[in-house]
Amino acid sequence: MICVKGSFAFAIDPCAPEARENLGLRRHFNLVEYALIRKGCYASLFIYFDPEQCELRMHRGQSGIFSYALKFRENEEGAEIYESWANRVPGEHGEYASVEQEAEHVSWVIDFFLLGREREMPED
Repeated sequence: MICVKGSFAFAIDPCAPEARENLGLRRHFNLVEYALIRKGCYASLFIYFDPEQCELRMHRGQSGIFSYALKFRENEEGAEIYESWANRVPGEHGEYASVEQEAEHVSWVIDFFLLGREREMPED
C-alpha cells in the first residue's frame, strides 16, 4: 500500500504481523484527545487510524514496517485502548528491556506526536 502524507509518499504493509506480543497498554482519552489521535501523523513513525478496525497503527517511517497496533473502544466520553500489541517478527523490531517499558514508549509517542504534550521520552 502506498500512503501519501503531505509531500511524502511511502509504502507500508497494512497487514498485521503474525508474530506479535501483547503490550498490556490500557488508557482512556476524552473526546478532544481521541479526535487528535484519529488524525494520525508522520514523523519518525507513520501513525494512522483505521476507522473500519477502530485501530491506531504505527509503522516505521523509513521502511513502512508495521510496529504497533492499538484497538480502541469508543464511549460517550471519548475512547479507551482495550488491546495493544507489538510486532515480534525477528529482525523487524527493536529490543526493549521489558514489555512494560515498550508500552510506556508507545504511550509517550501518543502523548508527544498526537496530543502535542511536552514530556520527556522514557529511558531505554
